[in-house]
Amino acid sequence: MNKIVLSLLLITLVLPLFGQNKRHEIRLRYQNSPISTDFLFNEIIDKRFVIDNIGYVQKGLTNRKVLANLKGDFKETVGDFIGEMINPRDASKVLSCIIHEFNVSEVTTFSTEAGICRITIEIAKKVDSVYYSLGSFYAEIEERKLDATGSHSDRISSALFNCIAQFAQSEWEKQEGYEIDLKNYSPNCNLENIPSPGLYSSLNRLCSNQALDTFINELNPIDYNKAERYRYVPTKSLEREKRSVMYISDGIDIYMHASRYSYDSYFIKAEAYGKFLYFEDHLSNVAGLAEASPVTALLTTAKRGIILDTTNGKISVLTNNFLRELLADNPKIYNAYLESEQKTEDKKRAILELNETY
Repeated sequence: MNKIVLSLLLITLVLPLFGQNKRHEIRLRYQNSPISTDFLFNEIIDKRFVIDNIGYVQKGLTNRKVLANLKGDFKETVGDFIGEMINPRDASKVLSCIIHEFNVSEVTTFSTEAGICRITIEIAKKVDSVYYSLGSFYAEIEERKLDATGSHSDRISSALFNCIAQFAQSEWEKQEGYEIDLKNYSPNCNLENIPSPGLYSSLNRLCSNQALDTFINELNPIDYNKAERYRYVPTKSLEREKRSVMYISDGIDIYMHASRYSYDSYFIKAEAYGKFLYFEDHLSNVAGLAEASPVTALLTTAKRGIILDTTNGKISVLTNNFLRELLADNPKIYNAYLESEQKTEDKKRAILELNETY
């Protein structure tokens, strides 16, 4: 191996070891002219299912996934940002903005990165202490860039503006709205019960049973003897939604798109449910995940356990180091794992036992 190749390999192996626990902060900045409205917002209500972060970005030569947050307090930051977007003509019409989904992500191809933002808000009016919904509004912005990480603020701005513009044009003043109980909007996702059959663009939508469309086609197994993989072929009318689908429920099982943890395009089926969804796949490139050992990720391929933490949306490969951290408060489960052969099925058993503790 020549010195240049060896040096590049060492850089690739070492860089992911630094800053794995750091968050990427996104500073919101609004650069367009405000929209003239007949309303203003006096409160932002955060009802996201995942409140620990707003998604992830990709960092470094290996595109490791790093959780992202807004700079500053979430509600205050979003409230100030929306305040810059609108120019109220009538300050007496005061409304509430309920945020259900606020997510950014990145997908890498061979030549570019796709930066994605998905936002769902619900607008409500408050009469005495009762909230009346005036409608929910969804926007998705995807852009291909050489480096998508630095432009998330622009996509967030476009998505929020899109949602607010939809509401402004909805003839909301003619609606009485329908009463909603905010106590039912709880950021608590437990997927022991499978959501209705449908196509879902995010974990938030999966948890809240808000499908993009009904699932009407079967997932076709891919001929691959090392792991169960599936390909979803939508009907022609759903072709446009295909790129937005990250999760699928057929009413019996939940399937996750491989782009959530790799650079590939297929679905895998969950094998365990609860706080942690457990999956298995044969991985040859998991360097983008902070929990994955860079050496193992780049130099070997093997069947690995993968978990999705439904409380924060984080996806992790079950390495021994990660399991030790995950089971730190459950020594009985961890000691049983240490006494096992520590194979993939032993990792799965540990997750099954851990789910039972919640």
